[in-house]
Amino acid sequence: MLRSLGVAPAAVSAEPGEAARLLRSLTAGRRMLFVLDNARDVAQVRDLLPGGAGCRVLLTSRRLLADLDGAEHVQLDVFSPEESYELLERLVGAARLAAEPQAAAQVVRHCGGLPLAVHIAATRLVSRPAWPVAVLADRLGAQHRRMNELRAGDRAIRATFSTSYQQLQAERHGAAATRVFDLLGLFDGADLGTDTVAALADLPAERAWQLLELLADVRLLQTDEPGRYRMHHLARLFAHERAATRGPDAPQAVRRVLHHFLATARRAVRLLNPHPEWPAAIDPVTPVHTGSRLAGPQAAREWADAEAPNLVAVVRQAAETGDDDLTLGLASSLSHLMLHRGRWDQVRQIRRVAAHMVQPGDDPRADLGVPLPSRGRLAVASRVHAPDRASLG
Repeated sequence: MLRSLGVAPAAVSAEPGEAARLLRSLTAGRRMLFVLDNARDVAQVRDLLPGGAGCRVLLTSRRLLADLDGAEHVQLDVFSPEESYELLERLVGAARLAAEPQAAAQVVRHCGGLPLAVHIAATRLVSRPAWPVAVLADRLGAQHRRMNELRAGDRAIRATFSTSYQQLQAERHGAAATRVFDLLGLFDGADLGTDTVAALADLPAERAWQLLELLADVRLLQTDEPGRYRMHHLARLFAHERAATRGPDAPQAVRRVLHHFLATARRAVRLLNPHPEWPAAIDPVTPVHTGSRLAGPQAAREWADAEAPNLVAVVRQAAETGDDDLTLGLASSLSHLMLHRGRWDQVRQIRRVAAHMVQPGDDPRADLGVPLPSRGRLAVASRVHAPDRASLG
């Protein structure tokens, strides 16, 4: 930068502080715009800031550099579907997309609003002018190969996430944070609560919160409210790849988080309805995780509403482990809880997943679905120790 301002190479000090003072002196009376792209942290760019009121700096980073004094922070979200389509159209051509509007919309959806993903998809189409857009849409539609498809030349979505991941690993607490990120790839829910992640990673809630915040700082997670986190679907695919490296830790992590939901749901049901029609003994009788502490009925309602988007995925994931007891226990507890909250769609979906995964004919004690006569409510009964069937209606 000093050489670009006319300083002879031999006059550039090898000492960063002295070079920074010279830079500020030379720019003090000028009107200049500095563009510093993809900064790792404030320490990396502090010596590159010009002096004088006439200069401005446009600084981009994967993380919010909140400790940079005097900066105006602008956090960029992903593109809207309309913006993504506009970028794809600009690069590929309006006529080509108009000929296959449904396939073009699928490509946009699979890119998830990430400008780089859209640009890579466009590059793939431009480099294959004879391809129907539907070919790329179909290839992106398979989750197991989506990350491989979003690569063109030296640009790749996987590399973008990997850069943030590797930079985080090098930081204090980075190894612990990346371990949590890897384990997040094992959980199928769309929205993550701190207690859920604590159970998944076998950590105290406070420690889980600290590590989640660190992941949010480097944009591997997003957070819109305290204690709740979500992942972009492409980041989730990257996390799923990373989870495969965790070996024997993975099944235990999944078991812990599913039992966390079971224990918390049972606690919530008891708080909201102290005298339910409840089977005397439901397997698993003693979950391997104690679940979240719920202070009272209001906390139970808040937990149920916050976790509602995840519950169908939780039951499905339990079924995929092959543990029928756990699947039925979750389905019955979560259905009862959703009935209490008036969430009929979740009840129907939970029942449908459980009934599909665990067939009643496999065990005479399993009765998965009993339609209730009023307002189309559905109850889910669970396997019990005694041969009698029981309904949670």
